[in-house]
Amino acid sequence: GRFGRHGEPQPLPPANLPLLLLGSWVLVLTWFGVSVLGAQRLPASTGLVAANSLLAVMGGIAGVLAVSRGNTGLVHGGALAGLIAVGAGADLVHPAGGAVIGLVGGALLIPALKLGENYWKVDDVVGVWPLHGVAGAWGGFAAGIFGQMALGGRGGVSLISQTVGTLGIIGVGIV
Repeated sequence: GRFGRHGEPQPLPPANLPLLLLGSWVLVLTWFGVSVLGAQRLPASTGLVAANSLLAVMGGIAGVLAVSRGNTGLVHGGALAGLIAVGAGADLVHPAGGAVIGLVGGALLIPALKLGENYWKVDDVVGVWPLHGVAGAWGGFAAGIFGQMALGGRGGVSLISQTVGTLGIIGVGIV
């Protein structure tokens, strides 16, 4: 019942909105904790990872709200998109970069959802592909951009290496 007789997507409202929101925010809090505790250069980067994770959540929410024109039903997706996007460079980028990475990750969520559902006819009920595929790929590229010392990042990362790695992961996923 996800698609109609002529392939048009059918609205699929959540069966239990409070449980959807609870589950999403439990994921956000868990992901936040794992990101901070899993920082590679502990304890030097835990504060930076925490700041970037929090700012990316807020940026993701702002991005999804801007693109969806205030659809608050997608706030949880924006928060997750921001966290997923900043994950690749949370220990490298300046907090302003972390907020921008989250903002773009959240903004990319809506067009990616529409692309998958309306054009590719992908039955992705919880938006895994837009979250992990699109926001994650953006985060891979963004770590190479915002991790540069010229933009306030810690350095030690290049856009070329991040592009090759991200495209490699996309290639493996497609295969």
